[in-house]
Amino acid sequence: MIKVVAKCTIAPENKDSAMAVLEELVSTTVQEDGCINYNFCADVKGNGEYAILETWETQEALDVHSASEHFGRLVPQLAALAAGEIEITAYSVVL
Repeated sequence: MIKVVAKCTIAPENKDSAMAVLEELVSTTVQEDGCINYNFCADVKGNGEYAILETWETQEALDVHSASEHFGRLVPQLAALAAGEIEITAYSVVL
């Protein structure tokens, strides 16, 4: 099992546009084979920090997601709305 944490900061003026992109990204991704869960989360402090928390059955399923049309189209749109880089870290579940 693979867990992914993708973090970014979105400025208040870009929030509505980012949410539209993220709604499509989440709704499309959760339908993919091998996607156990895919959640968009806001920092509880309300400071504009967000994370996508993902769980994938296999690395292969994550690779297919990363190569998908919607990922290739929507992630650059999100990156353009983010304040700074999107930080993505993948983890292999050990226990």
